[in-house]
Amino acid sequence: NHLAVSVDIIEYAKQVMPKRISQTIYLSLTDHINFALERSKEGMLFQNSLLNEVKSFYPSEYLVGEYALALIRRETGIELPIDEAASIALHFVNAEYNVGMNDTMNITSLIKDTIQIVEDALQIKLDDMGLYYSRFVTHLKFLSQRVFTGQLLDNQDQELVEMISRLYPHEYEISKLVGNYIKEKYDREVTNEELVYLTVHIRRIQPGITE
Repeated sequence: NHLAVSVDIIEYAKQVMPKRISQTIYLSLTDHINFALERSKEGMLFQNSLLNEVKSFYPSEYLVGEYALALIRRETGIELPIDEAASIALHFVNAEYNVGMNDTMNITSLIKDTIQIVEDALQIKLDDMGLYYSRFVTHLKFLSQRVFTGQLLDNQDQELVEMISRLYPHEYEISKLVGNYIKEKYDREVTNEELVYLTVHIRRIQPGITE
């Protein structure tokens, strides 16, 4: 029965999520649903510390998570907490990135922490409904993936690095703060070329900047 529920959820996900989903989702999602239901029967409450971040960074996947909770309630009579919608969403993020769940959690945390670093450095609260914010988050998703898969952009265009660092020195320094954070927390070296593209996005997300 739980496998049938998982298949229904996955079929729904294929309709609302544009990315290709790894076949491993059939096993991982069914296993997670089994575990969540057993935990619920035993009265064990689970809180997902990344609930708000998952809702913000992965809206399509979170929609699938909400659908899953409604379907599980209908098929089993068990009301799982809303935190499980985020956990189920992360399984789909994991299937899209085709990395381990630990990397998926790290990617989400890295996006959250990078946004916090940028907001603190700029002393502003970013508009999470803005177009440039959405593009910024999308860039951070790809950057984070490259960090944890070891596929960071090469330092091939030193002229571009010098030009951007000269044009936007403040934003470039913020990018370096992010690079230092990644180095300290995850022991991954961020290339100068990655810092340049991050600099451009930091420039664009600021209110009143039209470049």
